[in-house]
Amino acid sequence: MTITGQTPAPRVRLGKERGDYFVVADGSAVREGRIAWKVLHVERRADDLREGQARKDALRAACRGAEKVLTYRAAVSQAHAAGLARRESTVPAAAARAVRMEEEIRAHQERGACGWIAIRIADGGSDGELYGDCDSARAAQPDPERCAYILVSPRTPWTHAMCEDHLEFVTHEGHECMVYGTPTCRSPRRTYRVAVLRTEFVEFTVQADSPGDARARYRADGVEVGRETGPTGVGSIMLDRQQP
Repeated sequence: MTITGQTPAPRVRLGKERGDYFVVADGSAVREGRIAWKVLHVERRADDLREGQARKDALRAACRGAEKVLTYRAAVSQAHAAGLARRESTVPAAAARAVRMEEEIRAHQERGACGWIAIRIADGGSDGELYGDCDSARAAQPDPERCAYILVSPRTPWTHAMCEDHLEFVTHEGHECMVYGTPTCRSPRRTYRVAVLRTEFVEFTVQADSPGDARARYRADGVEVGRETGPTGVGSIMLDRQQP
């Protein structure tokens, strides 16, 4: 209460709180080598960790085929989370399936589980089940030759790079093109021209009457006293047309 006897109005919070969101998306469509996510459902994760994990497990159990429960942290709304999912369409399919594999492994590690999972080589997804041994995981798959079998443990982290490398390895292993651990079915490398933009900072001293006079005369009368190369950036990449 205030001195006037009126209850003050509640403070309005204009900012949007960031949180975790679950996005159910279908990743079966591949366009120009990239997975195009189709968003089916979006909801905010509960603040209670157990409740949030239980809801995620329920969503995962309801998914079929290429449908996937994606988790986005620090999203500010359902529309923002959905936009982040659609933005993954800009990620090449090889990188996107590694993201899915990493998420599958992390889902079990967050629960402290240990066991074997079957990862589909085509898209990095799984059936969501944890098996006691590799043979059990293999026997449960409708097409076991198209899966990779991973031992999951909270003590064994899998980074995105590790997932991508492993999926690439088992892909070529399925081609039966591995020779001493090196795939032989890759296309021959081509030569590219890479144009690099580089900034160089050069310092001069010059005797002058004013800043404008110094600007006009530093090249002719100035003395270079320092030189430093700034950050570089790639300006363009194109095929070398002069290659044989």
